[in-house]
Amino acid sequence: GTLTKRDLVIVLVFLGICHSVIEDTVIFAALGANWWVLISCRFVLAALAAFAVSFVLPSRPDAVNTN
Repeated sequence: GTLTKRDLVIVLVFLGICHSVIEDTVIFAALGANWWVLISCRFVLAALAAFAVSFVLPSRPDAVNTN
């Protein structure tokens, strides 16, 4: 498909925060942390960060081919 550079940055922000959500959750849950709280906070933080970045980046129609 075709994505704009802006879309790619927003996706990368989300993935950068959530890139190891399973591994980190398993490690911290083994140490006694609540796994549900860890996963919830990670996804909420990622969504808020991506949402914030979407307001900061300008909306230009420059497309990048991702094929």
